[in-house]
Amino acid sequence: KLLLRPPEKELPGVAELVRELFDRGLVEFDRLPPALKTIVALERDTDRFLAERTAVLKRLEQTTADDAYRVQAEAILRLVPELLRRNLLEELLVPVTMFCGHAALGGPRAAAAEEALGQLAQGDVAATLKEKFLTGGKEERRALAPIYQALGERVRPQLLEILREAPDGWVRKNASEVLLRMGPEATEAALAELSSGKLPTGAVAELLMVFGELRSDHPGVLHALRSFARNREPRVREEAAWALCRIRGAAEEGLFVQLLDDPDLGVRRRALRCLRAARCGGALGTVVDLLSRVEDEPGLEPLEPQLYAALPDLAAAAGAGSEEVEEVLVGRLQETFPRGLLGALRRPTRPLSQEAVLAVCDALGAIGTEIARDALDELSRRVKEPFRQQAVRAIQRIDSRRR
Repeated sequence: KLLLRPPEKELPGVAELVRELFDRGLVEFDRLPPALKTIVALERDTDRFLAERTAVLKRLEQTTADDAYRVQAEAILRLVPELLRRNLLEELLVPVTMFCGHAALGGPRAAAAEEALGQLAQGDVAATLKEKFLTGGKEERRALAPIYQALGERVRPQLLEILREAPDGWVRKNASEVLLRMGPEATEAALAELSSGKLPTGAVAELLMVFGELRSDHPGVLHALRSFARNREPRVREEAAWALCRIRGAAEEGLFVQLLDDPDLGVRRRALRCLRAARCGGALGTVVDLLSRVEDEPGLEPLEPQLYAALPDLAAAAGAGSEEVEEVLVGRLQETFPRGLLGALRRPTRPLSQEAVLAVCDALGAIGTEIARDALDELSRRVKEPFRQQAVRAIQRIDSRRR
């Protein structure tokens, strides 16, 4: 009786103890404190909804009168906090989708359906959705995505807040995906947010990444990507270039070639990746020129492996014969690993780095003929790992093409 009597002030642990007594059947429902009685009633109603979900939703679908529809919608909305607490996001998605359909169809119940959607996009429910998106795992965000998309522009401000506030890159990326799938107006809102300067560097980069993944050809997106390709942050420049590569391909060859002179090594490597992926044959001469300058410009040396790796793809895109590329690659290998005693005396002043040797072997595996095979076979017998294994793999690739 003392426990069930309303206290003058809240006592720690009492509510939990009363709940445990109720769960064990030692306290009747009618004798519970008002706050706990409300919680238990909500749990029971939610259980009833889950058990009779098909019938409940069928009644909602068949109801067209405004007042009757409003009553049923309110009954479902009352259960949303408990559905969220139990993480039953798919169960929540069904009525949300129905509200969207009824609002879009018009008629007497459209206003009530629109009000229901408005309630889901604000207050405690909206705060809970946001918290789950920020703190939940990948699967939880995936389940939340269709709910956000169904609510559409009503939750757009919240998604922009997540972009600004989320410390985790995957959360920001997922929020960007949901936002940009909402249509042209959401894309415009995302572009405005990018221009505002409010987003942290990571959020900008992830938003640009999603533009590329979704192949967005919105004129404003293309303009923004070209602008961000010259941003002061290297990561932003990288993602802008890659997004343009995915959307426009070889049409942006000129920009990718310009980025080969970027002061940041990561950006230059990404530019080479773009040139290879987009098969920009016009860049072959630039890559050959850069390779010819490596010995005189030490700053190019870290880029050398990627330059050699790009040669076969760019040569093929340019319509040039692979024989010339093969000759250059074989010659460079033989300079780095000269044969015989006299050859050792003529060792080059700047042999290829380990990474560059592996890249040359891989490139020869892609385009090599009998000439490359003989050179690689001879090399594999004279060098140690990891060079030997890479040479053997390249030989196997050449042999597979000859069968």
